Amino acid sequence: MTAEARPDRPAADHVYSWVRNGIANGRFRTGEQYSIHQIADELGISRTPAREAVLRLADIGLVRIDRNRGFSVEPLTAERVRLTYESRMLLEVPAAMAAARNVTHGIVASLALHMQRMDDYLAEANMDAYREWDRSFHAEIIRATGNARIVSLSALLRDASVQMWGTLSMRTPNFRASSWEQHAAIAEAIESGDADRAGEAMRAHLLRAGLTFMRRAALAAGEPVPEEFPGLLHASG
Repeated sequence: MTAEARPDRPAADHVYSWVRNGIANGRFRTGEQYSIHQIADELGISRTPAREAVLRLADIGLVRIDRNRGFSVEPLTAERVRLTYESRMLLEVPAAMAAARNVTHGIVASLALHMQRMDDYLAEANMDAYREWDRSFHAEIIRATGNARIVSLSALLRDASVQMWGTLSMRTPNFRASSWEQHAAIAEAIESGDADRAGEAMRAHLLRAGLTFMRRAALAAGEPVPEEFPGLLHASG
């Protein structure tokens, strides 16, 4: 029987999302030990799907499995941020270009709705809701590739980055205006059908976000704070 056909798959998906979101909002913290058994009991499910979900989170680097002790949240490092955002750029920059080349009224309307929802939730200081609409904004663009494998890989990269959101604050100066400006640049380039500009707007957005998260992770870990986003892959094409 395949993993997709297993009857406990929906339960494992629920645990996966629940723990992932708990890491994003600080419910699960670095340095603490958590029991798979306790999670299963709290959610009212068996231990098998809870264990499967935690193993999946370990596969993307969010948690570490501690034998006979449960699991712990992996520390956030600047290098983890770099790896995630460099990988996202390799997928999302071409995706933005594809969306511009194949622009439809549907994606234009959808991106406008997502931007409005993100701005509304920032106005309400609701970071959890903002994060979900931001995730969906990027997913809309990724789907424009028409490639299910890229959609799946992109979702895993987004999951791997949720821990970074805990370093953000609604009190960050100009965060709301900056969010609108960056997402609007992407959406407007796609609407205009300008593939090069759409790709560059996406690249600039991910570089800026990646560098912000790298700096916060480095400060928290007492590491040298980068002045610019390092790496070779993002500089090409």
